[in-house]
Amino acid sequence: MEHESTQSDDRGRFARLWVTAQPVVAAFLNASVRRRVEAEDLLQDVAAAAMVDFESYDPQRSFTGWALGIARFRVLNHFRTARRDRHVFGDAALERLAEACAGLESQTGPYREALGQCLDKLPERQRQMIELRYVESVARRDVAERFGVTPAALGMALHRIRGALAECIESSVAGGGA
Repeated sequence: MEHESTQSDDRGRFARLWVTAQPVVAAFLNASVRRRVEAEDLLQDVAAAAMVDFESYDPQRSFTGWALGIARFRVLNHFRTARRDRHVFGDAALERLAEACAGLESQTGPYREALGQCLDKLPERQRQMIELRYVESVARRDVAERFGVTPAALGMALHRIRGALAECIESSVAGGGA
């Protein structure tokens, strides 16, 4: 029973750390490979590998840096299997790209935190629209249908919500808190 509790704690810790690292790893992968679908597949591979190897993660080091290391090796392996394509990065270029992406974590952290707080302030209907469209990637027409509006009306609503979120985030970051 104690073993199950430890596994559950590790999964929760992994999930919290992955939520922070995932946008940086995704940026690295999108910058490293040409096709978005390849980057998405690699992101899933990295997440799975990181979860499997999580017990080898040293908490004294940056989780994002550790996850980027896994991503870098996955990209190198991807390029080895796709040698036909001459548009691939070398090891040194991938290393510099990973370092640059790791630097994004400290720059985006306050904005990501403010976004979470600002999303919490939205009315439920607006938050659901945002989550369906941008988190779950539901097609605009399907979201519009779900809310009983036209796709054009949904587009305008999303435009206004994004504007309100941008103002809230900028105000929060400039003021030091939401």
